[in-house]
Amino acid sequence: MLEGSGIPCGPVNDMKQVFSDPQVIHNKMVIDIIHSTAGNLRLTGPAVKYSNSINEARLPPPGFAEHTDVILSNILSYKSLNKKNINLMVWLH
Repeated sequence: MLEGSGIPCGPVNDMKQVFSDPQVIHNKMVIDIIHSTAGNLRLTGPAVKYSNSINEARLPPPGFAEHTDVILSNILSYKSLNKKNINLMVWLH
């Protein structure tokens, strides 16, 4: 539909297609990371690579709401938070 109208577009791939894509393989964009609770994770690495810099994923993705308390208290300055309030906010989200 979009291809014939001159609008730039491309396919939307599922993860199996992403990991088997020749360009992804050629650019070494597939990384394996060990997560503390999920085990071995196969992820896509950074999409942009610069010739004179190191751009790599060094840590696994955070768990659900893993950093909520840090963000709310340290970054957004919510001082009167306790674990019950945070869990309620996560649940409501």
